[in-house]
Amino acid sequence: MKRKLRLVTWNVNGLRAVLQRLEQNLQQFLESLEADIICLQESKLTRSELDEELVRPPGFDAFYSFCRHRGGYSGVVTFVKSDLPTVAAEEGLTGLWKTKDNVGHVGSLHNEGEKGNPDARCDFFKWADNKGAKRPKTQ
Repeated sequence: MKRKLRLVTWNVNGLRAVLQRLEQNLQQFLESLEADIICLQESKLTRSELDEELVRPPGFDAFYSFCRHRGGYSGVVTFVKSDLPTVAAEEGLTGLWKTKDNVGHVGSLHNEGEKGNPDARCDFFKWADNKGAKRPKTQ
């Protein structure tokens, strides 16, 4: 049986501001979207602002990319349901779509930093599971 995948993308213009406006915590917010993959742009977070709620929302893996050029500026975060296999976590365009016989198309989900400014690079970050579970390599 084929499973339909629901993907949501949203320029939130500040993740904490959206949570405050909606009067929800992160878990409530993610569940309300009823999506398998949630891509948020302009999260406006820095690595130092991350806490347990932001990096380990129950039922999701979190992938953050921060702007190195300007703290609290831009940034993206991708939340993927924990029951979906993560094949790779990469930043930028790293290759072409691959095809496997009898499987279909396999691709990568990418977070990109600010374009047009050579000094603005983003730091890709994926919170590791503290249970010691083996995670896919970040390239």
